[in-house]
Amino acid sequence: RGKMDPSRRARLDELGFNWGETTNGNQKWHQRYEELKQYKEEHGDVNVHQKHPGGLGAYVKSQRQQHKRGKLSDEKVALLNGLGMEW
Repeated sequence: RGKMDPSRRARLDELGFNWGETTNGNQKWHQRYEELKQYKEEHGDVNVHQKHPGGLGAYVKSQRQQHKRGKLSDEKVALLNGLGMEW
């Protein structure tokens, strides 16, 4: 993959450029995020066991992995940090 000049990337971000995330995928992410918010309200944290029914634990694990690889957007990191995500 080629490297893009940071100023060019910033300009495309300002224009709302979609960096490959589909609208449907974004909707699914936000749906899972809302489930995680509900989990926190009920349990007081977002440390969901990986085998939690419904796949919420797998979602949390996936977010941690994406964050570690630098693949999670700043917006999503901020939202998850707001819930007290432990990376």
